[in-house]
Amino acid sequence: DAILSLKREDAARLGYDNVQAWRALLRTNRNDIAAAMNIPLEDFRWYAAFHNEGTIPMYNDGVVGKAGAGLSLQGLRQIKSELTNQIFRQEMLHIYEQ
Repeated sequence: DAILSLKREDAARLGYDNVQAWRALLRTNRNDIAAAMNIPLEDFRWYAAFHNEGTIPMYNDGVVGKAGAGLSLQGLRQIKSELTNQIFRQEMLHIYEQ
């Protein structure tokens, strides 16, 4: 399983304080996530839960694939980097413009 979470204030500011935004992000990236986990796309299945309790909203994404598939450290870094870049894209563009 992989857990991706943001601070509540970051989630609100960036529009990731709702399940629809998280679902769209993960669905958009499912091909890359499957590839990073060495799971053929036709065998890739995922499940998720949005937790909006306490101080941090989270969207847990559990992935199921055929035996022998797995997520390497490099694959995990690749997934986290891509999702982080997408979440913070607008802020990064603003920084680059300055």
